[in-house]
Amino acid sequence: MRWLICLLLYSSIATAAPNLLSVLTQTPFQNPIDTMRNIENSTSGVITHFAIDTNNSPMRYLFTVLDPKKHTVTQLEYCAVDGVLIKRKATTYDSDKHSELAAINFISKNKLLFSELVELAIHKNSVHLLNAELDHDLGISYLELKLIDNNGRYRLAFDVEKLRPLPLLKWY
Repeated sequence: MRWLICLLLYSSIATAAPNLLSVLTQTPFQNPIDTMRNIENSTSGVITHFAIDTNNSPMRYLFTVLDPKKHTVTQLEYCAVDGVLIKRKATTYDSDKHSELAAINFISKNKLLFSELVELAIHKNSVHLLNAELDHDLGISYLELKLIDNNGRYRLAFDVEKLRPLPLLKWY
């Protein structure tokens, strides 16, 4: 009986990924990297997080922008179809942003952009970006990406200092 339940759970998880993949490939969405570039050109601060919200219709892109000079965190919500801003909420942040601030300091010092890092991380791969988050841990600033392709969902960590994937941090 336990095997049957596990098989049913696995098959439902396995069929969920192709459904999302088919939605992402068959619906004309604005490239999330283009939306990132628009944000970087029009907003002060650095994008630290990107996610696709598949629970709403139409699908939405969610961004977090951290501005260390103004001590603000801005949450942005864009329509994935046309890239139009739906919602913007800015708040001040507390001192709990240490890992993100360390990563921001590194990429700002090296004149890198979040969109450039995402592009480098998924360059020449036939994948769709689901989530990207800038972080700093164990002395390494990295971008953690959640991606989907024909094989399903997986994660990838991209070292922002050496501009290459962290080989030990790729998991399905």
